[in-house]
Amino acid sequence: PVLSALGAMFFLFFLQQLDFQNKFLSKKSPLPIYGIIFSLFIILITVSKTGIAIIVCGLLVRFILSLSWRINTKLVLFSVLALIIFSYLMLLALTNIDQSPIARFIFQRLFQNSEDFDPNYVGGHLYIRILGAQHFLSLSIFNMLFGIGYLNIDGLHYHSSLLTALLETGLIGFGLFLYLLLLPILKSIDLIFNPSSLQYFHRARYIVSSSVCIIVAHIVYEMPYVQFLWIFWAFHLKEAIFISSHGKS
Repeated sequence: PVLSALGAMFFLFFLQQLDFQNKFLSKKSPLPIYGIIFSLFIILITVSKTGIAIIVCGLLVRFILSLSWRINTKLVLFSVLALIIFSYLMLLALTNIDQSPIARFIFQRLFQNSEDFDPNYVGGHLYIRILGAQHFLSLSIFNMLFGIGYLNIDGLHYHSSLLTALLETGLIGFGLFLYLLLLPILKSIDLIFNPSSLQYFHRARYIVSSSVCIIVAHIVYEMPYVQFLWIFWAFHLKEAIFISSHGKS
């Protein structure tokens, strides 16, 4: 899951680089395309749902922030055509999946492993998170506010950074942790709705969508010690401070 999340974050980064150079730079570089392909390859070989969840969330937020809330005929036609082509390719892949053991394993791991979402399956992802929520609700008021102490969870953690932070540091520590994750978004969100230029809008859109993905990564898995996520967070915050200060001047 950690390597899959890394691939997803780099996918969104290189997608932003490709979009930015196509719109604003006269000199084109193939590096973003290579980065996108390699990032998707990383996600595929890890056979983890974490990277897929992050990419889907990032693309969805990116799409919502790009909407002008007017019907764009070309966009609608392109979307319908892309959906038809994607559906055909998926159907073609499914009809030939039994011929490849590797493809069959990847498909079963990503789309048929329903135990992860069964609340009654002991050891499943959803079951473990329900245990964490029940653990928190069983605490005293004092422990709900201040937590049970760092690394004091029996069994290490509950496979979600935010849920673990809620139990270990309480509502106060959880609120501070969440505020820290939201900081790049809070610093740049104004330029989404009141951009001073199209370039600043594109940079702010990337900061918001990619920062949301970092939060998603902390929701779907245990990642407080994953250094690259904090490197991305620091990059987002630096960019957010820069564009917020220059975009309003």
